[in-house]
Amino acid sequence: MTKVGVLGSTGRMGRAILEALGNHPRCTLSAPGTRDNAAHLFEVSDVVIDFTAPDALITHVNLGLQHKKPLVIGTTGLLPCHHQLTSSAADRIPLVVASNMSPGIALLARFVEKAAHCLDENYDIEIMELHHRHKKDAPSGTSLLLGQSAAKGRNKPLDDLKCDHNRPCERKRGAIGFSVQRGGSITGDHSVRFIGDEEMVELSHRGLSRTVYAKGALRAAEWIVKQKPGLYSMADVLGF
Repeated sequence: MTKVGVLGSTGRMGRAILEALGNHPRCTLSAPGTRDNAAHLFEVSDVVIDFTAPDALITHVNLGLQHKKPLVIGTTGLLPCHHQLTSSAADRIPLVVASNMSPGIALLARFVEKAAHCLDENYDIEIMELHHRHKKDAPSGTSLLLGQSAAKGRNKPLDDLKCDHNRPCERKRGAIGFSVQRGGSITGDHSVRFIGDEEMVELSHRGLSRTVYAKGALRAAEWIVKQKPGLYSMADVLGF
């Protein structure tokens, strides 16, 4: 059995992971984690899942390095400094970093990249998301992942194509825009529209329960304990 530590176990995703662990045939809970017992959690775990907050990431990655334990990081709202940290740590330990642990989102990102490659800049791209009222980061990490996939399909950096709807100016042809909505208890809806003058193509994903993200995180945890040091995504976990 793979002994899994769960940081952020009192949060929405943490609770979902604990519930999924209760029915898992190959993973077991080593200990639920808080900021007060994080060091102990790394000591008793084969792998640690982190769904906490960006400001705790430095501590958790350093503990992973200290104890030589792999990490699955699902924390969203990460800044460039956090990505630099995980990239550097990946020289010494294996990490999965994913803003969304759903297999369906990983597949959607691949479809978006292909569509952006096939549909040229005569098609504007609009990424729309709807999340529960408690979500803090906007656009969501998942929306940014889909935006990066679209930009990759267009062979350009996302920053070169990103459209700022808050600026009073005409939209550039082929730009990638982000529309954000918050309300209720919605788990997460994402749609990517390729909008041309004569047609529109839409690719979408709807999360019906946090269980799908919890199961994805455990799938990543099972997979990462067998890997060499490196920085991995859910696409790697799923073998895309």
